[in-house]
Amino acid sequence: MEIFLSKFRNLSGFDIKSIRKINTPNEFKDFVCENLKEASVCFMMSLYIGNGEKSMEIFDALVERKVKNLETVIVLDKNRGKRNSEILNVIKDKNLEDFFYFYDFKKYYMLPAKIRELLYVYHPKVYIFDSNVILTGANLHDTYFSNRIDRYFVVESEKFADYLKNEMFYKILPSLGNYTKLLDNSSFVVEILTKTYILMFDNRQEEEILRKILLEDFQDIFLSTAYLNFPETYFDLFNYKNISIVTAGPECNTFDLNNKNEKYIVQLYSLSAYKTLDRLNNMQYYEFGRKDTTFHFKGLWAFSNGFALTVIGSTNFNLRSNVRDEERNFLIVTKDEKLIQIYKEEIKFMLENSRKVELEELKNRKPSLLSKISYHLFHRYF
Repeated sequence: MEIFLSKFRNLSGFDIKSIRKINTPNEFKDFVCENLKEASVCFMMSLYIGNGEKSMEIFDALVERKVKNLETVIVLDKNRGKRNSEILNVIKDKNLEDFFYFYDFKKYYMLPAKIRELLYVYHPKVYIFDSNVILTGANLHDTYFSNRIDRYFVVESEKFADYLKNEMFYKILPSLGNYTKLLDNSSFVVEILTKTYILMFDNRQEEEILRKILLEDFQDIFLSTAYLNFPETYFDLFNYKNISIVTAGPECNTFDLNNKNEKYIVQLYSLSAYKTLDRLNNMQYYEFGRKDTTFHFKGLWAFSNGFALTVIGSTNFNLRSNVRDEERNFLIVTKDEKLIQIYKEEIKFMLENSRKVELEELKNRKPSLLSKISYHLFHRYF
């Protein structure tokens, strides 16, 4: 493990003594609400927030924080976060404006909001409560609190929490006034103090991270994405690897098959899956199909003798994540047997709720002509 970690000297790394998993969307919501009520300091970053019944529990807890005058910072993507005008009314009515920051990281102000959202969004997710950090791909919305399946790791580390506040919040919000430029952390792997290490990286570093992982002689590699659409360079990375890929089946895609517009987007991903499997002959392809759920269980897992790793965060490992949106992801490398078992249980959960799909079945789905045309015109946008 130490030799493997030495490949990542350009990243800031943190030895972690306490990490655990939240299992369900409802547990995720409860954890957020409970910590909003109890934590002295709260920093949350999400693509957007909802105003449904479950999401209003978040707002109720925020009102309590306002009364207690507790430090609270919430960053949302400006375009996606303001799409629903009712959210802005809720924030105003509850006098929570000073908690919320709507961030537009590319600032193409001349373009309409919907066009800007098509071109890019600020996509990172992280939830910090004092020294507890939730790493996840989930947003603060009712769907993510009910039936949208995601991953959630709770890391307890004051040093890690302070680092994330500095690099993910203070750095982009000068008005907070607390940003400190950190020194290079290139010597972090000289001594491994614990069994688990976490490293943060962004979408500009993702390809190189994957390359270093895939150059290692891992016995089993699994990758999951809610939206399968690899960048061209990833085909070269995966081409000679025995890798298993899990994505949403048509009925579990976050886009609605019953919506006349969104059903074409679902067809786009089936077409992308066909093109992917056609090029990656060694790939084992699975589609998640758990009834009454949607699939947002994104990540990468790799297992070797003595240690294992996972990637968790906002990326979908696709073209959009790679070149359009801003992402933050976390590589968790461990030789802790209990954490390795959690990784294995995640794989088991996915495969038990998925079925293997062959190339011929994807070919027989026969997407509409409109979907084929849309794929060639817009595949860089999804």
